[in-house]
Amino acid sequence: MSYGAAAALQAVIYQTLTADPALDALVSGAIYDAVPPGTVTGTYVSIGPEDVPTRPTRLGGARFTSSPSRS
Repeated sequence: MSYGAAAALQAVIYQTLTADPALDALVSGAIYDAVPPGTVTGTYVSIGPEDVPTRPTRLGGARFTSSPSRS
């Protein structure tokens, strides 16, 4: 995936996550397209920065990771 498509992909992912009523209920609406500044308490969902390797992989170079929040 190129950096050019990243903003559009992030927007679609964010819209999909915020439109999910079950997820919204689990995190009380705390869904962010980037981790907010300061200390965030409670459970939340955030979309992290993209990680595009310089050498493409069999999957086209995209890499997705998740990190559990620590509160």
